[in-house]
Amino acid sequence: MFEPESPAQFKNEQFKLKFQKNKAVSNLVPGTVIDHTVVSPVFSEFYLASAVARQGTAKATKYTIIFATNPEANLARIETITNDLCFDHQIVFQPVSLPVPLFIAGRCSQRGAAVLGYNGYRRGENGNVDYEAMNEQYGYSQKNLFGKRFNA
Repeated sequence: MFEPESPAQFKNEQFKLKFQKNKAVSNLVPGTVIDHTVVSPVFSEFYLASAVARQGTAKATKYTIIFATNPEANLARIETITNDLCFDHQIVFQPVSLPVPLFIAGRCSQRGAAVLGYNGYRRGENGNVDYEAMNEQYGYSQKNLFGKRFNA
């Protein structure tokens, strides 16, 4: 059974809420967290507006904590870490809308699907996809990535 050491989060950008302050139409200040009133009373949820709106409007991202090894973990600490990870992008020097590890994981997933689609899935003797053989051929475990910039 998969048991992560840190809380697992689910992000959702598919919602129709718009936040504004005192009926004034303006963007939320980067780092704004909304964790009361409009969130679920059952789940640990929060909205985070981490990005700077360079053009148009910035949209807050909704995060739901779906697993925590320590249920008493401080939600404010998770909100802070999530916001801090939005500052780790190496190309732009402003916070982005998603935590960078989540952004990179999505890009790696897209690239992996494209590579496998181009090269074909390797099938084992029983007709199932041979994930071990694919990881050996396409994975990064045997590659020297230290000191190299990694883009998906």
